[in-house]
Amino acid sequence: MMLAAVRWIFVALLWARAHALAASPSALRATSVTMDSSGMPKLRLVYFAVRARAEAAQMMLHYAGIPYEYVNCNQAFGKSFKEAKESGVLPLGTLPVLEINSGTLLGQSGAINRYIAKLAGLYPENPLLAAQAVCIADTAEDLSSINPITNVFRGDTWRQKSSDYFNGPWAKYGGKVSAMLGDKPYFLGDRPYFCDFVMYHPLDLVRVNKPEALKPFPNLSGFLGRMEALPGTSHYLKTRPVCVDMGTNPRLVSPEEGKAMAKK
Repeated sequence: MMLAAVRWIFVALLWARAHALAASPSALRATSVTMDSSGMPKLRLVYFAVRARAEAAQMMLHYAGIPYEYVNCNQAFGKSFKEAKESGVLPLGTLPVLEINSGTLLGQSGAINRYIAKLAGLYPENPLLAAQAVCIADTAEDLSSINPITNVFRGDTWRQKSSDYFNGPWAKYGGKVSAMLGDKPYFLGDRPYFCDFVMYHPLDLVRVNKPEALKPFPNLSGFLGRMEALPGTSHYLKTRPVCVDMGTNPRLVSPEEGKAMAKK
């Protein structure tokens, strides 16, 4: 119940932030990969200008070379998020949604990730491996409250939520996630599956917010490095907007602006 409440609060806060970010073309851009799309559906991913529940999907799409667009509600539906939600355009009244072939709208980031995983050949065919992959992805969801800490909260609220996170979900699951990975290159062995992309995201935000939190788990740092070296995914991660000023004025800026800010 508490996790569900946090999700709804996060969506409401993101809507407020979307208005402030709408004028920033570097923060929310149409994204595509140049590769033959024969046999692939036309995909359009609709979300906010934040680094949160659409990252795993985009990493997988780039890894597999599947073309897509990344747009906001106004670009997709000619409506603000609030208007789209009230009009019933969004299947569940939330984002992200994946528009498939200019018609079907698929909600829930977990469903989107699994659909893309099957398009990309990243969903295990073996039933046991598939169940283990879902277990890992569900564990990543248990770590997902790092999203609003990175993208939304400020001041005293940010400090309290950050403390609660690193003394709560991270303290509970960080060591367990490390043990699940063990000495394997990826969570299920020698090759990545969708669960690796899903787990990458909260681990990346842990590193962004509190790098020292990963020091006890060098295998997780190694895992992040391997994910960041994957073909296609590597280019996406190097060129996507970066998170800055968490806790004070959280926002996304271009990689170039982020580097300049880091030097100051």
